[in-house]
Amino acid sequence: NFVWYVALGGHTPTIHAHHPSRVKAWEPVPMFAAFTQYGLLLNNLTHLVELSDKIVSDSDGASLSIHVPRKGIWGTAAVVPGNSTVNLEHSHQLVVKTTERLDSVVHEDILLMKADVEGFEPSVMRGARDLLLKRSVENIIMEYSPGVGDWQRDWDKSMSNPIMLKALIEAGYFAYDLPWSKVYTYPGFNVSMPVLERVLTYMLDLDIQDMQRAKLGKLGCELKEELPEHAAYLPDCNKVPQALHPHSYHSSFGFNTNVWLTRSSAVNSSGVASVAPLTFNPAKEYFLPNNVAMARNWCGWYKPEELLAQRCPCVEGTPCAAASKAVEAAAREGKLAPYPVPSEKFKHERVEAW
Repeated sequence: NFVWYVALGGHTPTIHAHHPSRVKAWEPVPMFAAFTQYGLLLNNLTHLVELSDKIVSDSDGASLSIHVPRKGIWGTAAVVPGNSTVNLEHSHQLVVKTTERLDSVVHEDILLMKADVEGFEPSVMRGARDLLLKRSVENIIMEYSPGVGDWQRDWDKSMSNPIMLKALIEAGYFAYDLPWSKVYTYPGFNVSMPVLERVLTYMLDLDIQDMQRAKLGKLGCELKEELPEHAAYLPDCNKVPQALHPHSYHSSFGFNTNVWLTRSSAVNSSGVASVAPLTFNPAKEYFLPNNVAMARNWCGWYKPEELLAQRCPCVEGTPCAAASKAVEAAAREGKLAPYPVPSEKFKHERVEAW
């Protein structure tokens, strides 16, 4: 689905009382559109919400297919099958719809744009260039899913996510991570927003570099290359999130997360959304502080043979203890630096070029 203001059932009248507005929503999957229309009728909101059955994209008039699971998690319906629930083990329905750009439909200022389109967010944003540059779009909330490309081993698709997000920040937005833990536990609109972490362009540059390394088959290869005698406890190349730079944004989550982009700097925030604090020195350190593993999991969840790949140390007396000491020593000597990415391979975009 893709909307540029949110219809939230029983909460919506309260929202509209404070922010009189209209809603333009897109839902190309017929079954999902029927549920949406039912909710609007139930809450007497049909006069405020216009619902379209087209696919929001970066082109007008093309035909695109959506793969909709017949069982499992319906919400993983995707323009390109790439989520873990859209595979050969799950039968799916094929829905073909026509595309349209936001720029072709929306010609006014926007309070909130919301996108949750299972990895298709970069295409949606590229279709909103004029809207972003010539109109006021105060807030954007989107699901952020580089994991779709990771799962397919399509590193260009993964890379399109930090490239998009960096372009939006450089266009004047402040970006904040909305992790699932806070999304699921947020008590409602009558309380203050929780403290959020910033997403910085520096972190997104590292994500882009990591995907470039993956395209070259060199992401995280330095461990086995430097310490082949301990290969049994070290990760293979191109493992995500294990091999990601610990200051990158993607290092803080696994498959996906959520991002809030706003023009306002008056947001209650602290720290940055990476698995390691900025005081952590990846050139000389390998193991993460505070028993934290990659993607902000916990070291205690993993078997001894999995710990080192997650940047977790092994304790004395365990099978991986010797390998753990070797990794720590190699890091201290600066031998585990990431494979350098040639400058001509670094990708950069601006909203103006979309």
